[in-house]
Amino acid sequence: MLNLLKRPEYRYRYWAKREIRERDPVKFKRALDAWVQELDPRDVRFRHHQVEALWCYSNIDAINADLLREVLSCNNHHARSAAVRQLRWWHKQLPDAIKLLNNAANDENGIVRMEAVIAASYFGTKAALDAMLDVAEVLAHSALARKESRGSHQRTDFPKRDDESYLRHSMAYRGEGSPRIDYKDVVITRWPPGERVYGQEQSK
Repeated sequence: MLNLLKRPEYRYRYWAKREIRERDPVKFKRALDAWVQELDPRDVRFRHHQVEALWCYSNIDAINADLLREVLSCNNHHARSAAVRQLRWWHKQLPDAIKLLNNAANDENGIVRMEAVIAASYFGTKAALDAMLDVAEVLAHSALARKESRGSHQRTDFPKRDDESYLRHSMAYRGEGSPRIDYKDVVITRWPPGERVYGQEQSK
């Protein structure tokens, strides 16, 4: 049954996890522990399988702290973000939970940082708030560096959009001192960018 978690089809994995919830949790945890140990790191979907295992531990009210720490520090940002989501449920049982949260809050990937902010709200502590403020500082520096208005990013001192300078993704990196802001070119696909106009402005 556990190998169904390797299937690419979501419904198969969903049905397997529903069945798992009906099994004896003690016996199943032993089987799950063994399955995790047998996963092949050379498998291109290795991190996916580890994340599925994290969900299974939750389904039987068990934890695997070593697995969580490994996925939190892996090189796959999708897996890291999923592991941070799991951290919100297991943090009370992890003595290094705040350290793990801080690392996620300063991750190079925005999705991971977003999950860290959500997870921090489950901690409900001052230390978790500090982690959220790390993310807020990065957002503030990114906004100040973008001298234009675009979408939900609105500045009264720079009310116009500036495609020549800022048709790019803001990339923020944590290090010593203030965050470093860099940019990544936007790939234009089917819909080219254009100014948003509404009401009477649109009919002109």
